[in-house]
Amino acid sequence: MKYRAFIPLVSFILLAGLYTGCGSNPVIYAEKENPADLSGEPNLTRVFISGEFAKDIQVDGVNQTHVSGDLLKVQFNVRNVDKKPRRILYKIEWFDANGIMINDSSQLQQSQLMRGNEPVALQAVATTPKAQNFRIKIQAAKAN
Repeated sequence: MKYRAFIPLVSFILLAGLYTGCGSNPVIYAEKENPADLSGEPNLTRVFISGEFAKDIQVDGVNQTHVSGDLLKVQFNVRNVDKKPRRILYKIEWFDANGIMINDSSQLQQSQLMRGNEPVALQAVATTPKAQNFRIKIQAAKAN
């Protein structure tokens, strides 16, 4: 079962190749390094996809806790390291103990304005107690 931990990483690398090959809007992914880590401040694994956006937005860390008894709540601490304001789109995806994505209606992209050099806390609460792990996807919002 040693290989189970490598499956998500390999998936992200393959997905990163698809995004860079398509020339689409760059995406930043961040998730827990160890899905079983229940500490308040778990270590993160990050996959940055090429593009200028990845150097402007930085994921500083994550906090997790349980609310309402058994629902997982996460907070990603994100910083705009550029001087210009940016609007981002983000989505938090939830996974069960086996690494299977939990599909629900709460997985809509959220919009957030980030002023220059500003830290922002992006939060979400799982809709089911089956959620044991999570991943955030951050993209630049397209200008109108």
